[in-house]
Amino acid sequence: LSVPGANEPVVSGMRANGYWSFYLDQDCVYQVDDELRLRRAYVAGHLYRTQGTTLARMNRERSETETALMRTDLDSRELTHFLEQMRSGLERLLSLLQTGEARVLDLLPPDADVRAELQAVLLQLLSRPLVLAPAIKTRP
Repeated sequence: LSVPGANEPVVSGMRANGYWSFYLDQDCVYQVDDELRLRRAYVAGHLYRTQGTTLARMNRERSETETALMRTDLDSRELTHFLEQMRSGLERLLSLLQTGEARVLDLLPPDADVRAELQAVLLQLLSRPLVLAPAIKTRP
């Protein structure tokens, strides 16, 4: 999608498993599961992963010999702020779709009614408080 004020296209889509991804820009990505619960995100250079009750911010720390993934769980204030920012970005996208200001640049499959489908999923997602998916299981 081409949206006013964006330097690059906004990309959104649904995976075969029903998970939706919203790429609002290169540094702002949200992924929700098939029940529209936040699962993962990439915002301001940080990876985020649901822990069920909060989000873990994952930062890569590199040295000359190794790379470590450092985890910090968000406190309730940080989580509230994160979800408010997510809601704001998705509400803006929905508004631009509803007013016709967001133009479809490309779509797959070519005959899909992506505007209607995307609006419907955003309306459903934003019709309630944003919630987190269950914790993502990690390898031991």
